[in-house]
Amino acid sequence: MAEPELTFDEIANYCKLPIEQVISWAEKGALVAKPAACIPDSRVKITSLINCLDQHGIALPERLKATSKRVLIIDDDRSMANALQRALRRAGYETFIAEDGFSAGSLLERLDPVLVTLDLSMPGLDGFDVLRYIRHQPRYRGLKVLVISALPDNQLQRAIDLGANDALSKPFDNTELQQRIASLIAETAELCDG
Repeated sequence: MAEPELTFDEIANYCKLPIEQVISWAEKGALVAKPAACIPDSRVKITSLINCLDQHGIALPERLKATSKRVLIIDDDRSMANALQRALRRAGYETFIAEDGFSAGSLLERLDPVLVTLDLSMPGLDGFDVLRYIRHQPRYRGLKVLVISALPDNQLQRAIDLGANDALSKPFDNTELQQRIASLIAETAELCDG
């Protein structure tokens, strides 16, 4: 499936920016646009827009979050985090890793992912603490959380009761992981379109 593209007018509308600002970014190379006969009619890939907004400290508008493929992996076990990252990158996701609850907080704000995978057993702030933090922040109300843990089923249910959208037991099948994430992100797209 081709990556979605937007015109300069659509970007200005979604991001509530003057079109002159969007054109300026393209002229300076901050936005990579497919040339058209007229600059405002050029098309910009969503990933280029996301990177440009990041560089300028602008949050991704809610309407565009569903087009994001940015996933934050929160897991203190580096080998598990790397395995998740490999599986998700093969499926076309842009991935980042936080090895503890504290770094997860700063990465959440900076990256504005569409989804996080969350291990429950971490030192310091555990996954339950991170989940409570996410669900008490209005800016993350649409953020999808997939818990991935080796804890027993009653703890996975506890995480869902605290606001996780889904839970997957370790060890997991990569195909099932990819399907669950795609399903959660599709829910986000439906909410944004509705």
